[in-house]
Amino acid sequence: MLAAAIDTGDGATIRAVFQTTNPQEQKLVDSRVSYSDAVAKFGKAAVEVFGPEEARKLTGDQAAAQAESLRALQAMPEHIEADTATVGADKQTQIHLTLVDGKWKVAVDLLTQSVSASEIQKVIDDMLIQAQIFTDVTAEMLNDKFKSVEDASDAIQRMRLKVAMNHGATSQPASKPAVPQS
Repeated sequence: MLAAAIDTGDGATIRAVFQTTNPQEQKLVDSRVSYSDAVAKFGKAAVEVFGPEEARKLTGDQAAAQAESLRALQAMPEHIEADTATVGADKQTQIHLTLVDGKWKVAVDLLTQSVSASEIQKVIDDMLIQAQIFTDVTAEMLNDKFKSVEDASDAIQRMRLKVAMNHGATSQPASKPAVPQS
């Protein structure tokens, strides 16, 4: 259910599946919804502009990936004790659930896997940046800016590189100006 909601950008289902306990966790889920929505719209636009076969070069085979994820999830061991459940054998990849009002909810830590509490805002910011990149490329794709899926892919990579370079430049100022090498 969660995987399908993420693939289709179904914000209501994504929000309903995650259990949030504070405003930061809610922001984290909201950023995941924004990202999933942007990627889903990107995938639909790619099919509309380039056709299903070419679009798969950009998006991958979502149906096959979802089916494989479901098979893997079904094969994982589960442990249920009262109103908590754990799915998976490996502690680092386990999924923790809690029964709330008769529905199983996924712990938000699934989105942050081994990220410290102080770094969660960075995860939120990164998801929102990636969502914006997909939103921008989707708009450009729908405006016939790209002649091929490779052009669209290159645009995503350029935007990601630009963000990474700008982020590095603003978050870690140099102690002195760089000296050009001759």
